[in-house]
Amino acid sequence: MQSAILVMKLLRRIGPGPDREELARQVIREAGSWYLHSSAYDGFRKDDKEPDADRFVSAAVEDELGRILAFRVQAACREQPPYHITEATTPRLLWVWNKYW
Repeated sequence: MQSAILVMKLLRRIGPGPDREELARQVIREAGSWYLHSSAYDGFRKDDKEPDADRFVSAAVEDELGRILAFRVQAACREQPPYHITEATTPRLLWVWNKYW
């Protein structure tokens, strides 16, 4: 939890735009724990009705982050059942996988 909060605070220091979006992609691609993946993804997402100006990253990048995370979930599930990955984040990760896979 604390690591996700730190990541979000650090990324907020970077103004909206391509640099922030690339770092958000990097977090989702390389985060070491599933909890960080799930929490960071939740922090990047906004309600679909919010204008892009109020979003952490654009709606298109949110979808891209979802697809990146879904790919990682799919790859992890080939090795072990999803509930073995981490019980705390399994429902959220499966929701992302279902939506974007």
